[in-house]
Amino acid sequence: LTCTSRSFDGPGFLYLSSNTNKFNMSYLLPHLNNGWEVDQAIVTEEDRVVVIRFGRDTDPTCMVQDEVLGKIAEKVKNFAVIYVVDIDKVKDFNEMYELYDDCATMFFYRNKHIWSTWALETTTKLTGH
Repeated sequence: LTCTSRSFDGPGFLYLSSNTNKFNMSYLLPHLNNGWEVDQAIVTEEDRVVVIRFGRDTDPTCMVQDEVLGKIAEKVKNFAVIYVVDIDKVKDFNEMYELYDDCATMFFYRNKHIWSTWALETTTKLTGH
């Protein structure tokens, strides 16, 4: 699977295409290995958005997401920090955050969850929760 980025007079939009990817890209991103580490990542970061990919490192959907996140991590490091969490190893948040999908990416800012609604490029909305 590959990712390309395009710009439409504003922020870039990501498009995924389905080529075969044999490699797991999660090794490029820091892992949070227990509930305490997840809590600390969310609570202690005061200046940047905390992006956490919850899922399984071997899941095809997560592999695509990890590739995208790995490619942008350096570019966004001044305003976002990116982590991955394996939901089979760290089960503390599965029920609390309703992690029923194979892959879920959540955003936090100053210890608050940011809800995101993605539709057409003209109707993107981020709200605090």
